[in-house]
Amino acid sequence: MDLNNKLRKGEVMTYCLEDRIKNTEVSNIELLLNKNLTIPSYQRPYSWEDEQVTQLVEDLIEAWKEEKKIYLVGNLILQKSEKESPKEESLEIVDGQQRITTFALIEYALTGEFKAKFLTQSHFTPLSTEKIRRNHHLIKNRLEKSDVSKKKFQEFFKNRVCVTCTYADTLDEAFFYFDSQNTRGKPLARKDLLKVHHLRTMMDENEEETIKGIVKNWEHDEKVEDPKEVKYLGDDFLEFLFEQLLALARRSVRGELVEEDLTWMDVYREFRSEGGGDLLNNYNQPPLFERYEYDVQRDVVSYMPKIAPFAGPYMLNEGRKYLPFEVTQSIRGGLYFFLYAFKYSKQLKKLRDDPWFRLLDDVPGAGNHYLRKVYRASLLYFYDKFGKRDFQEFAALFFLTLSYYRFNKGKLYKQGVVKFEWNDMDGGEETKQWDPFKVISLKYASEHVVGDLRNYLIFYCDPKKWKKDSDSKTKNDFYDASSRESIDGAFLKQMEREIWGV
Repeated sequence: MDLNNKLRKGEVMTYCLEDRIKNTEVSNIELLLNKNLTIPSYQRPYSWEDEQVTQLVEDLIEAWKEEKKIYLVGNLILQKSEKESPKEESLEIVDGQQRITTFALIEYALTGEFKAKFLTQSHFTPLSTEKIRRNHHLIKNRLEKSDVSKKKFQEFFKNRVCVTCTYADTLDEAFFYFDSQNTRGKPLARKDLLKVHHLRTMMDENEEETIKGIVKNWEHDEKVEDPKEVKYLGDDFLEFLFEQLLALARRSVRGELVEEDLTWMDVYREFRSEGGGDLLNNYNQPPLFERYEYDVQRDVVSYMPKIAPFAGPYMLNEGRKYLPFEVTQSIRGGLYFFLYAFKYSKQLKKLRDDPWFRLLDDVPGAGNHYLRKVYRASLLYFYDKFGKRDFQEFAALFFLTLSYYRFNKGKLYKQGVVKFEWNDMDGGEETKQWDPFKVISLKYASEHVVGDLRNYLIFYCDPKKWKKDSDSKTKNDFYDASSRESIDGAFLKQMEREIWGV
């Protein structure tokens, strides 16, 4: 019996794909929702918005009206649970939780029953519970207002709507599938894959309560609460932090930055676990201590001394900012990765309040966008190493450096930006690189970085070329469209006079 006949008869079935991918099959919705599905603790809350739910329902109604024999609606990745049930195999939802939950809500709207066990057995957050309640009413109202035959549509939904299921024996195998597949043409979120990659280590160590705290903090940090900030950061704070700031700085310090990195950065590869031991190394300060512990809920860090006369532990409130991490350090897996993320999330939130960090927020143009990335990432790196000392002067001088480059350059190209050669745009003998990341990395004190940049501007950037083409709107956008009303304009003018006498 062929697949279409099986579907028409409503038989429970599985069907291997033509490419014979190992452990991959097509399942109808009835079979899927009857499986013993569970939502692992590391998953984010159910958060589908009205638009996503409505689009799915509209697509299903349209497919029913067209009398489609089979309607495929996406890919799922399920992992066979290591906690084997004596009665029935348990499957953890690795990828597709949002879609499966919505399928269950559609079934509930059609039948009035919660047949999907995971909806009643899972411990949903208040956010998930509210979304489930809201989306159920949305689905129910949309179906009631449509002209579908409820009985016929229900039969179509259960038997002819299908998903591709990939089954993994281990979480590592699930990651492999997750990393390689592409759902409905949309790239997978590398940051979310990174989160699960590091949670795996913690799950191996049986740290269930700590995991819950980590996931709660991660979900809180990734949200951009202020609608105005979405314009500058996107709707995911941590994605912005990892891709546009930390990864860019790390690759630059290592001398690995390439032009493609200014467009997209693979944060999963950059921040994967490199393993490691329990003790701090000699570069993790302060050297008086050999290890530390961090209370995620209370935000308290405790340092354990390695020298006998010093009794401990020493406990510090506002622990995130005292965590012994550096932007460019190697990544240890599990808990320590998340602490690294939390430290720099807090740091970025503080920097976003500084007008010098926000200086280039409103500068238009793709080429200027590349310069903005370098500017922001270098400020974060400077602040991480030196704090507020000389921060304003560094920001002002580097802004003038990039402005000089912009005034004396026609079109901006990524390959030019990653060279960090801001003075002679013709590539002549006087061209000299000034790499902010390398200088910050090598200099002992903030005044050395500022002095080095000041000398670069004085000796290698010709004052006659400063704003020489003032009639060019495209070039002056970088300087004039910056958010200079919020900074100390007199301070910036003073810098200009000291360097170029203008």
